[in-house]
Amino acid sequence: MNRIVSRILGVMIGAFAGYIIAQMYDLMWLSPMQADLEKTLESITLPAGNPGLTENVIWDQIQSLKLFRILKVVILALGFVIGYLFSGILGHRLDMLLGRILDSLRETSRERIVAGILGFTSGALLSYAILIPLYSFMREAETNLFQDPIIRIGLYLIFLVWLGYFGIYLAINVFYPEKKADQLGAEFGIKGIPPKVIDTSVIIDGRIAEVARTHFLEGVLVIPESVLRELQNIADSGDHLRRMKGRRGLEILNELRSNPKVPVSIYDDAEEEVVSNSVDEQLIRIAKNLSGIVVTNDYNLNKVATVQQVDVLNINELANAVKAVVIPNESLVVKIIKTGKEPGQGVGYLDDGTMVVIENGAGNIGANVLVQVSNVMQTAAGRLIFAQILNVVNNGEN
Repeated sequence: MNRIVSRILGVMIGAFAGYIIAQMYDLMWLSPMQADLEKTLESITLPAGNPGLTENVIWDQIQSLKLFRILKVVILALGFVIGYLFSGILGHRLDMLLGRILDSLRETSRERIVAGILGFTSGALLSYAILIPLYSFMREAETNLFQDPIIRIGLYLIFLVWLGYFGIYLAINVFYPEKKADQLGAEFGIKGIPPKVIDTSVIIDGRIAEVARTHFLEGVLVIPESVLRELQNIADSGDHLRRMKGRRGLEILNELRSNPKVPVSIYDDAEEEVVSNSVDEQLIRIAKNLSGIVVTNDYNLNKVATVQQVDVLNINELANAVKAVVIPNESLVVKIIKTGKEPGQGVGYLDDGTMVVIENGAGNIGANVLVQVSNVMQTAAGRLIFAQILNVVNNGEN
C-alpha cells in the first residue's frame, strides 16, 4: 500500500478511536461535572441561595472543568498520534489482507463473486432496517452519546461488517457451494490445481511414485475406494502373477500415502459406482464431478476419456516424451539379449527401456555391440530403434 495512503488511513482510524474515547469520557465525567457547576451557579443567583458556598469553591470547580476539557483535547490528539505511529504496521497488514483477497478472487468463479456481492448488499440493507428503530429509541434516551452522528456512523459500520459478512457467507454457501475439488484442495492447502484421479493400472505400474516425488504431478492425488477394492481383489487372486501385481500396487499406494509432500485423498465414490456400468466409466464420472484429470496407462480408458472431453495424463506418454533423443547414424552400445521376430534379428534395450532391433544380430546374443542407428519409429507402444552392427565390443563374458 502507498505510504501516504496508509498514513492517512492510520490517522483517520486513530482519530476515530480517540473521538469515541473522548465522547465516552465526556459522557461519564465532563458532562456531569458541567451540569453540577451550572446547578451551583443557579443556586447562587437565586434569592434563596446557599450562603455556605464561597467564590473559591466555585473557582476551583471552574478550573477543574477546564482541566477536564483540556484532557478531552489531549485524548483526541493522542488518537491522531497513535494512528500515525501505527500506520506503517497497518499498511503492511492491509497489503497482506488485500493480497489474500485478490488471490482468493482469482481462484473464485464469477457466479460465486456475484452471489457474494448480492449477499453483502442484502446484509447492508438488513443492517439499515435494524438500526432505524434503534436510532428512534436513541433519540428518546436521556443520554446524548447515541445522538452523536459519529457514534451512529460507527455503530452502522459495525452492523454493516457483521451482517454483510453473514450475507456473503450465506449466499455463497447456499446458492453456489464450494466444489468438491476445492474442498479436497482445502484439506491440503492447495487451490486452483485440478485433482488427479488415479487409475489402478498406474498404481500397479509403480512409476507414479517417482513422478509424484519429483513434484511433476501437482495437485491432490485422488484414489477412489473402488480402485482400492480392485487392488485388494488382485492381491488376493489365485494367479501368482496377478497376486504379485496387486501386492506391488498396495505397496506403491502406501509409499504415496506415507510421503508428507504428496497429498493423497481416498475418495468415496459410492454415488458414481451406482450409476456406472464399468470401472472406466466410474473414473470418468469422478473426474467430471471433481473437474479433475484422469491419470492412467490404460489405452482404452485414455481414448474414452478423451472422447468425453476429460483431460488425461498417460504415464507411458510421459515416459516416451522424456526419453533421450536418438537420431539416424548415431552410434550406440547395446547388449543383445534375444532374437527378433524376423530371421537374423537381435533385440536389445537402452537404459530407458527403448527397444533396439539389430539387423544380423542374432548370432551375438549376450554380447555388447557397437551399433549405428538406421531408423527411428514412434509406435503406440513407444519408440522403436533399428540399427546395424558396427563392431562387437565384447562377447558378454566380462
